Amino acid sequence: MQDVARYPVTREYFGVKTKLVYMSKKPVIDIIGTGRMALALLTSLAHSGYHVSTVAGRNSSKLSKFKIQFNIEAVKLDSNFSTEADVVFLAVSDDAISDVAAILDSSDGNILAHTSGAQDVDVLQDAEEKGWKIASFHPLQTIPEDAEPEIFRDVYISLCGDTEACLVLSKIAKSIGAHPYDVSSAEKQKLHVAAVLTSNYMAALVKAAETLLDNPTIKTEQLLGPLMEKSLREILDKGPDKALTGPISRGDIKTIDKHLQIIKKTNQQGLYELYKTLGRYALQAAIDDKRLSQEKEKELEQFLK
Repeated sequence: MQDVARYPVTREYFGVKTKLVYMSKKPVIDIIGTGRMALALLTSLAHSGYHVSTVAGRNSSKLSKFKIQFNIEAVKLDSNFSTEADVVFLAVSDDAISDVAAILDSSDGNILAHTSGAQDVDVLQDAEEKGWKIASFHPLQTIPEDAEPEIFRDVYISLCGDTEACLVLSKIAKSIGAHPYDVSSAEKQKLHVAAVLTSNYMAALVKAAETLLDNPTIKTEQLLGPLMEKSLREILDKGPDKALTGPISRGDIKTIDKHLQIIKKTNQQGLYELYKTLGRYALQAAIDDKRLSQEKEKELEQFLK
């Protein structure tokens, strides 16, 4: 690890005065993990001028690739692992976070942040008791295997945990082009559910639609892709209420009933209930946008029960 000059606590770090002992320059960073998130962070941080000192993990093959690709120290993660980095990102599976945090040495106030959306900050409690400033740093973005350096550009990153740690993590988020977003522990949990609904379950909706289609020559994503892309663009530009189209936005109960009858014939009770459940949310969007008369709203509410 390269030698790093440290300064008294009165020095500013990233323009933020805290009680932590900081360098006058960007922090030295270590990353623990060898998966998609670890690679995305490493790629983005290196591109933004950060010195990532070490990557640690249990996958020897990926560690070797990281070492060659980034000319970086890559070490096997075990009970002997030690770090002097100013900021350590834990980009490991949710189940492994607490175990990895537990093997870290004591700290004099350096920052330890996990990247999980589902896990609370308390999962790092063992490290906190050893002097670490703990936080979570969760990008609201799906991470591909070959993430580009700009993967976090304009992405919101939720921050939760120690106030001083979050101040520094906020600066790091901005440096890689992201928008830091401070949340409470309860807000963080709800945010992750919302992220799953809008990302993971979008794929699930396409899978559900696939069960209704009989044409094996065209993939569902190809057939419906242009429609999905246009709909998503409208939602992003106008919001869900204004972007809503289709039979519910028009109060067209006959068409909705026809759709439900078609689904019934496939003997997919789950899909039948899913259509009605989503229909109730679509109805709320139509109501909020004042699309329908009160009579039509009540009629649809009864029909979609």
